[in-house]
Amino acid sequence: MKFLQALMVIGLLLLALFTVANFDALMASHTLNLFWVSSYMVPLGIILVVVMALIIVGYALAVTFIDLKSKAELNRYLKQMEQMRSAIDQAEASRFTQLREHMDQQMTALASRVESRVDRVRDELAADIGQLEDAVFRKNIDPREREL
Repeated sequence: MKFLQALMVIGLLLLALFTVANFDALMASHTLNLFWVSSYMVPLGIILVVVMALIIVGYALAVTFIDLKSKAELNRYLKQMEQMRSAIDQAEASRFTQLREHMDQQMTALASRVESRVDRVRDELAADIGQLEDAVFRKNIDPREREL
């Protein structure tokens, strides 16, 4: 955009310089025929210079309008992207929450299974120790007491 603005300013400056340098030639009167309506004696060079200046200014306005329109569209896209990003962040946060809840449930279930297994192994181990103690006590009993 800066390049186009600079180009338009340079163009207007060159046109102004050309007009000043050739002012006498541009001010020469010529007959301007407006088809069947009428004809006038006007300085045709000045009319052409003014028309060219109007074209350059119109081009500058058109370029500025297009630039502003593209910036507005870019701003709209950025707002949409921000809304999408926030929606995605919320969805991701809810997925993380669901994952945490699922993992907590799984850990609770696993902990209860481990506790029940530990209790069962402890009971089995206590029973085995009791049987071994009984066996040891039976072997340590006097043979005389066995006969009784």
